[in-house]
Amino acid sequence: MERAHRTHVEEFYQVYSDDWEIPVMNKVLEEWERIYNQVRPHHSLDNLTPKEYIQSNYPQSWPQVSHMY
Repeated sequence: MERAHRTHVEEFYQVYSDDWEIPVMNKVLEEWERIYNQVRPHHSLDNLTPKEYIQSNYPQSWPQVSHMY
């Protein structure tokens, strides 16, 4: 969890320079989380996305309602 928090800080919050109003920020952050969870491979997950990792290793828990997918 700490690593994910660091990634969010370094790759989103420190570089985001647009509108900081909550509704706008939520929409932009939601898209960034989609990329983080469905597009961006993670070294710690054998270069799979979190979505691919869950589908491959925990098929019994897929599909599942989640804001990440």
